[in-house]
Amino acid sequence: MSQRGTVINRKKILKELKSEIEPEKRNVTFSLPKALVERFSNDCKENDLTMNKVVQKLIEDYME
Repeated sequence: MSQRGTVINRKKILKELKSEIEPEKRNVTFSLPKALVERFSNDCKENDLTMNKVVQKLIEDYME
């Protein structure tokens, strides 16, 4: 559960990400724990997604 009290639906996010058109981009840099990045990277690869697309979707959902 996120801090705002909404549940993150991983399967819904994966489905939506695989069908989206890419908007204009801007770079953002931040640091995360190495182990978390490795797990996240592996999961994205297994689901044929980029980490960037997943982070973008999570931020968009957070901003709603």
